[in-house]
Amino acid sequence: MKYLSSIALLLTCMISSAQALEYNAPTLIFNSSADSGHNMPPRTVFTDRAPSINDHGEMAITLTLLDGTYDTGIWVKSKFQEGILTTTGARESFNDVQINNDGALFYTHQTLNGIKGVYTATGKKEGGYNFTNHMDDEEIMPYESFSNLFLTKSGELFFTAKNFKGDLAIFNYHAEFGLDLITAQNQRSRTPYSFVFSPSYNDNSEAAYKVRVGKRGELDESLPDQIILSKGSSKKIVAQDQDSDPNSKWKSLRNTVALSNSGAVAFIAHDGVAEKLVLIEANGNERILATKGKELKEFSFFSVIINDKNWVAFRGKDLEGNHAIFIATEKGVKKVLTQFDKIKVPWGEALIAYGPHIPFGGNIDMNNHGDIIVNTGLANLENTQDYGSGVVVIYSKK
Repeated sequence: MKYLSSIALLLTCMISSAQALEYNAPTLIFNSSADSGHNMPPRTVFTDRAPSINDHGEMAITLTLLDGTYDTGIWVKSKFQEGILTTTGARESFNDVQINNDGALFYTHQTLNGIKGVYTATGKKEGGYNFTNHMDDEEIMPYESFSNLFLTKSGELFFTAKNFKGDLAIFNYHAEFGLDLITAQNQRSRTPYSFVFSPSYNDNSEAAYKVRVGKRGELDESLPDQIILSKGSSKKIVAQDQDSDPNSKWKSLRNTVALSNSGAVAFIAHDGVAEKLVLIEANGNERILATKGKELKEFSFFSVIINDKNWVAFRGKDLEGNHAIFIATEKGVKKVLTQFDKIKVPWGEALIAYGPHIPFGGNIDMNNHGDIIVNTGLANLENTQDYGSGVVVIYSKK
């Protein structure tokens, strides 16, 4: 009986794992084309913008052009508001907005003359949002080109910025304690960094990022690359290439890193044979989640995304050469959306397509349920008529 119970438990676990990787058909949230729109005005452009989704299914995205004008905007769907959150005129723009599990938004407002604001928008009980511009701290003013924003549960704001020399720095900002520098390129130190790549953060105030070790202007690929995990003044090397450590298994490291709330780091690295999707857990345990030439034809150069289950979502090409979105767990790799898939739309059916070109625009996002959101092109079933762009969610079967 005990043996049968163990078998039943094992089967239950296997079924649960399989269900965790099952997805519903893609759902169109909105779209806009040259002459029509669904939940969005026509002639609204967001081709290269990355949408964001939280655990409650709330979403946000920035808009490059709005309703045939040169205005830019932010669209949100949350318990506080649905529709256009805010707009600005020509020659100004918002960066890719993020929405956290409290429904709070964080983004930057840019003009041709530089940064205008680093904003958080927090929901009001009566609906709508309160806006806070964090640019009033004079320590921030020498910097511009703010990006890679992240707002923790405790209200700490992380972001990257460039100074007038073009040097990139990663900051932590807290309204009560002020501004802290996490790291920067071209600083005088025992181990100088000639370049700091796009970081990833978590709610525990940790940051993970790739650096190139070298002096100012030393940017060649032959220089050492390292992936750093930092919290406050504590920094440790999570992975490095053979230029940094001859005993490393990694010949090269891709530029982007994903960091989960458990402290797990995901990245793509080349071991001299093939590129691999690597997961290093907080305890140092390392797993290969996917390999180029095995589960897929190639990885794209967009960021990988990780959630608190240490599931990793990423873009790439499938073995047939079609662009696709994948999710990888310790149980395997699943393709959740593919170029030329069909999707139901209010007017019938459409293809996930942008002619023969890459259908997806910008980075994807994923929440802790495994729901994945993407900006994609749409076309008729013959792929001869453009239906513009749309935001699509692929909901996991919970």
